[in-house]
Amino acid sequence: MLAYGRILLLSILFFFITDCSQEQPQQTTTKQPNLLLVTLDTVRADHTSVYGYFRKTTPTLELLATQGALLQKAYAPMATTGPSHASLLTGLYPRTLGVIKNGFVLEPKFSSLAEKLKDAGYLTAAIVSSFPLVKKFGFSRDFDIFDDDFSNGHSKVHLKTWEGLTVDQDFDRNGELTSKRAISWLKKRDKTKPFFLWVHYFDAHNPYEPEKEFASLFEDVPPDDLSQTIANYDREIRAVDSYLKMVMDQIEALNLNKNTLIVIVGDHGEGLMQHGWMEHGLQIYEEAVRVPLILRFPGRIKPALNLQDPVAMVDMLPTILELLAVPNSNPNSPGISFASALTGKTHLDTLRPIFLQRRHYAKTTEGPKGEETGIILQGWKHLEAPEENRFELYNLSSDPGETRNLFQTDSQKAQELSLLLKSWQKTYPTAAGAGSSKISSDDREKLKALGYVE
Repeated sequence: MLAYGRILLLSILFFFITDCSQEQPQQTTTKQPNLLLVTLDTVRADHTSVYGYFRKTTPTLELLATQGALLQKAYAPMATTGPSHASLLTGLYPRTLGVIKNGFVLEPKFSSLAEKLKDAGYLTAAIVSSFPLVKKFGFSRDFDIFDDDFSNGHSKVHLKTWEGLTVDQDFDRNGELTSKRAISWLKKRDKTKPFFLWVHYFDAHNPYEPEKEFASLFEDVPPDDLSQTIANYDREIRAVDSYLKMVMDQIEALNLNKNTLIVIVGDHGEGLMQHGWMEHGLQIYEEAVRVPLILRFPGRIKPALNLQDPVAMVDMLPTILELLAVPNSNPNSPGISFASALTGKTHLDTLRPIFLQRRHYAKTTEGPKGEETGIILQGWKHLEAPEENRFELYNLSSDPGETRNLFQTDSQKAQELSLLLKSWQKTYPTAAGAGSSKISSDDREKLKALGYVE
């Protein structure tokens, strides 16, 4: 009996140990997730087919939206590359950062997404594609790898000399080469660590010169110059989408799909003469600041989620950190995480105000003067440019194209929004020193080539 009891006890112990070992893989902690952040330069939301545009410009984005969340009303803080990216990477307004125009330096005193993820053990890499985001403007801090070498990049902007000075490299790099460099980094990276990879595409920016492969897309374009120009802009967006697909295919090939948070966001839109302006920077109408935003995170973000209420660029950093379960060391920033809405636990805040600002224009210039700011709240949009004596109010619900200024007829609503706007300006004043360029004269000439400085 004693021997039998020992055998029985050993059998029970063996069964228990075996059973636990079988359960062990399910109990282990999931590997720290990766982050792929893709920024699309000069892509307005309403010219992407994922947002219902009549041309098939973004099939890759359409697929990603079925696998993740599509934000219908995502807003850049300004219609300018440097300030918008600075806000995205810090969770702060451009006015707080002092980056109110391209060519202004993002100071190291401001904590960034790359810093927070690097501190959490992430590899950090960035592959940018245009001059306003190069190292000298502060965007490279806390990235282990920062690729801003545009040589042999099929540049769209051709500046070789200026006032006897030689331009040492191209102004920009095309998306195909950018994708190839991103793919190369993904293959060679240290696979024992989670990664944060930021990829920036410049192709949709003017001049609108689609590569030969895309130049014949979209037939039956009206012969007038504007229609032809817009068609070329749309072709550039399709090109960007195809270059993005190269990276998405590699994410899948490397078996990174399930454990990678993918965030795709525009930095600003483009005027296309909707309000009398072809490009960007000058205006903060919807076509200039409403941008595409898609997030995919299998098993965490609900698939085919379509969120209708507005979010701001400053909301991106806290949202990303919460999704990655990385602590946010600056919880008092203006950004509000909407991670719980992405996982289906809550809804977006319908009372979330969106604040906008035009890039800085010197008061002595002809044309635009001083500051223009704006607020969006519950379907209303109010714009103020006091030094131009211009005040505008639009009901976006009934007039999404901002064609009817209701400032005079709905004065009470305008006053209500104006008070909120002034409170925001007081709470977040423009940083001291903002408004003075920190770039050299030859760099300024490069920026002028694309209308980046007045």
